Amino acid sequence: MTIEDAAQATQTYYCLDCGVCTGSCPVSRVSPSFSPRIIVEKALLGLGDELLKDRELWSCLTCSRCFERCPSSIDFPEFMRLIREQALKLGTQPAYSHHGMLQTIMELQTQGINQRKTDWAREAGKVAEKGDTFFFVGCMPY
Repeated sequence: MTIEDAAQATQTYYCLDCGVCTGSCPVSRVSPSFSPRIIVEKALLGLGDELLKDRELWSCLTCSRCFERCPSSIDFPEFMRLIREQALKLGTQPAYSHHGMLQTIMELQTQGINQRKTDWAREAGKVAEKGDTFFFVGCMPY
């Protein structure tokens, strides 16, 4: 599938260039260089080669906020998935989303230690097998 095919399949050609997608994008709020509108613009202007090599291509979270608010109903998350497939076929190496944070967290989790998340509550005598209330104390690993 080409970028033109991806644009056709996701209604990207109907872009009004209004910027609602960029305004609702959580990535754009923390990384001003990322803009769904600019990515669409590059695709529609025939700058596909440049787009497929752009590291910003991997910054999209595909959270669908842009799609939910787009007045033209452009399926931007699907468009991103399709052009990422194209980039991978060309040998572009994906960049970690979230600047590698999720991969770091996964590596920090201890595989061989049996976690005892509820021991503190059992020792206090406040654990029931069934109940109406669930108390979540957080993500402490031990």
